[in-house]
Amino acid sequence: MKHFDKRLFWLFVPAVAFLYLVNDGLLIEFISVLSLGLLVAGLTHLIRKVLLPYIDMGDMAEQASLTPTGSGLIFLGASIMVAAFAIMTSLLMSTGH
Repeated sequence: MKHFDKRLFWLFVPAVAFLYLVNDGLLIEFISVLSLGLLVAGLTHLIRKVLLPYIDMGDMAEQASLTPTGSGLIFLGASIMVAAFAIMTSLLMSTGH
């Protein structure tokens, strides 16, 4: 099991403190958007496990990282995932959820 990354703590705690000090409503909105994003990510993971139970993503990533093309595809996939999450989060925050 991997250890907790302390960088996440040092990024998250000041952001929450700032939102709390500026406006309580912003903090509540931030927490609701964050929890909705985590819910969507978790459901996506579960759906992928149900639909494709025979594919082990860890083994696939390990095998793909052995070649330059595979490494590029892993990077591209991770970039698309981060971009999709950022777009989803910004759209949710702009609609007032």
